Amino acid sequence: NPLANFDDPSELASRISVLIPGEDSAFKAFAWQVVQALSEGLVLAGEIPTLTGLYGLVQGGCASLVVRAVRNYAEKSDPAYAIHRKAPLAVKIGRELLYLNADDLEGGLDAKNSIQKKKRLKKEIDIDSILENAGLAVEEPEEQPEANGGDERAAAYWAAYFRTFMRERHSNSAVWGLIGLFEHDREHLQKMITNLIPTLSSLTSGQTAPLLTPEGAAADARPVLDLQRITHSGQVTYIGLNCLANTVVGQAVGSIMLADLASVAGARYNARNAGEEVPVSLFVDECSEVANTSFLQLLNKARGSGFRITAATQTISDFEQKLGSRAAMGQLLGNFNNVLCMRMKDADSMRYIQDLAVKTRVKTVVRTQGTSTGSANPVMAGGVIGERLVEEEQPMVPCELLAMLPNFEFFALISGGAILKCRFPLLVDRREKSRADGKRWF
Repeated sequence: NPLANFDDPSELASRISVLIPGEDSAFKAFAWQVVQALSEGLVLAGEIPTLTGLYGLVQGGCASLVVRAVRNYAEKSDPAYAIHRKAPLAVKIGRELLYLNADDLEGGLDAKNSIQKKKRLKKEIDIDSILENAGLAVEEPEEQPEANGGDERAAAYWAAYFRTFMRERHSNSAVWGLIGLFEHDREHLQKMITNLIPTLSSLTSGQTAPLLTPEGAAADARPVLDLQRITHSGQVTYIGLNCLANTVVGQAVGSIMLADLASVAGARYNARNAGEEVPVSLFVDECSEVANTSFLQLLNKARGSGFRITAATQTISDFEQKLGSRAAMGQLLGNFNNVLCMRMKDADSMRYIQDLAVKTRVKTVVRTQGTSTGSANPVMAGGVIGERLVEEEQPMVPCELLAMLPNFEFFALISGGAILKCRFPLLVDRREKSRADGKRWF
């Protein structure tokens, strides 16, 4: 579950917003606000945020979440909840103005019955006094049929409940954000989250959904894992993204895993005990497929959390294409301490390695010789022999050499300036070698 680890629901919004493609900051900021409001609402309702849960709320609306979150918050925070829930509040739904209370919602009363219920409740408690003290005008709704679904009606009631009874003494920014999202113009909302919907869809499609959203796992004996538990217990995890067959889903899954890992690194750093934390080794192959802001934060700061990161890529241009700018590519490459380079053909990558390595001065002996004859007397001949030592600056790792490296050989540019020319050892299966030699291997 890539959303299992967070100290604040806003972390989940940041975790998902980094996956949104494009450079438009306004759309990304609005998407972040939407995910934050939904995440805080789920936490307020006592529920665990999941990818499929967020996707359902983004696609289907948050009316049901408003009901669960505000009702749960009111039960815990409103001292007079038992009385206030019986007070009929004026709720406008479309062109309707209804007087509803919590019992009406549970009983499913229509507009006509809500009027009769209000008159009956007036005999039991002083409803008009409660509404007057809350600053809510008392009006009789017209008797007309209900035009909206139950969730919309219930959400409108609980929004009115919060404004009426809790706005002054028990205000809550998470509730305000959720109500604001519920009351936002639906058509404008859909336009602003155009990039958010495909991102969540890629994380909840096909077989990805049950893997990343372990809901209803009561009958499933497999344990629900998260990166916090894996890193804390020193376990090993291999995540195959299958980017060759399904690039969009593979990139999205890998990116959100790195975002979750950045949250884990932050938690480890805040609660670290020097010398006691278990080191975490992270290996990212084809790193350009999943590189994002969270990965950059891991490279920049996760060493203090005991992280050791190894990344592999084909060319540096892959990072530029993924991150969107050469400056972002340089920021990412600048956070690597050691660089290992095998044979390559990309000119930009070769120049990067050549410029990264130190230069040296090469001494060259220049020898000259020549003969000459005089124009007045051709018999008289002369000669000259010379030798001089010339120094010139040359790269330690020239581009031409990088393109000629044999298989399994590489240059290693080590932090501190050391440059090594190395060869990977070949691991040979003794059994296979013995069979090839016609000998027994045991």
